[in-house]
Amino acid sequence: MRWAFKIGNQMRISVILAIIVALLVISNLVMQRDIDSMDRSFTSIYNDRLMSATEFFYITETLYQKRLILEKNVLEISIEKADLTEKLDSYDSRIDSLVTEIEKTYFVLDEASLLSEFKERREAYDQLENKVINLAYANDSRQALAALENEGGDRFNAMLSDLHLLTEIQSNNGRELLNDSHHIKASVHMLTFLEVGVAIVLSLLVHVILLTTRTVQRKSNQPFHLN
Repeated sequence: MRWAFKIGNQMRISVILAIIVALLVISNLVMQRDIDSMDRSFTSIYNDRLMSATEFFYITETLYQKRLILEKNVLEISIEKADLTEKLDSYDSRIDSLVTEIEKTYFVLDEASLLSEFKERREAYDQLENKVINLAYANDSRQALAALENEGGDRFNAMLSDLHLLTEIQSNNGRELLNDSHHIKASVHMLTFLEVGVAIVLSLLVHVILLTTRTVQRKSNQPFHLN
């Protein structure tokens, strides 16, 4: 009967160990998934949010630089028309490059439609710039300035409004990704505690089984007396 008892104990220990190993494997797989998700969140915060917000800032800055140089030459022509056009084109090339980089990122919410709207408004503003330049270099600086301040001012502010909303999206989405990372961190901590708890339970169970086995073995080894 002792061999049957030993086999029974071995089976119990094997089953318990198998269950605990399965729990540890599942826990590690979930933890790895959470860590990968956290890595993606931080990567997205940098590539899709922080960099995009920086590029929107540079676009805004470049638009102001364009407007200032155009306004300056409308008030008092200081350079040739071709030179002014070339300078404005260099600003446009910089904006185009920044927009191209932004379009490579992952869009959320209304980001794609807002960016498309900004590009359309910018194209309309560029057409107005050409009109202002032609008026200014045709010695009609008063009408050129009026067009730049009135219609041009409305179009310029509309572009800035789009850029402001786009920058706000970067901030809000970055905050959401950061909150997700905090939740993942809490989940990883919980899984770590679970693994420690499972290891402790494993040690206690094995210890109890071993003690029980030794006790039973000692009793079975005692001589059997008939009264």
